Amino acid sequence: MTLGQAFGLLAFWLIAANVLAYGAFGYDKAQARAGGWRVAESNLILIAFLGGWLGAKLGQRHFRHKTRKEPFRTNLDMVPLLWVVVAGAAAIFFREFLIAWLKPLL
Repeated sequence: MTLGQAFGLLAFWLIAANVLAYGAFGYDKAQARAGGWRVAESNLILIAFLGGWLGAKLGQRHFRHKTRKEPFRTNLDMVPLLWVVVAGAAAIFFREFLIAWLKPLL
């Protein structure tokens, strides 16, 4: 896989995750109003963690959904910090692998 293909795959993943997150917030808000089955908060956080954080925040604001509910709001806001921690730990743990993988691409 080339570096361009890797970035393309990452871009596709992030777009899909953000669309899914935005839609999940809209669906959950509609279900809340209708009294139907809801999306679990843990699933909303998981979708955000898997790359859909921006879509989740946009959906939260647009649908005015779970904007005051604690600890959900704080947990959602902590996702980018968690990304940095996980990326840092992965970079340290997989340092040699990353250097060997990136060397032919550069």
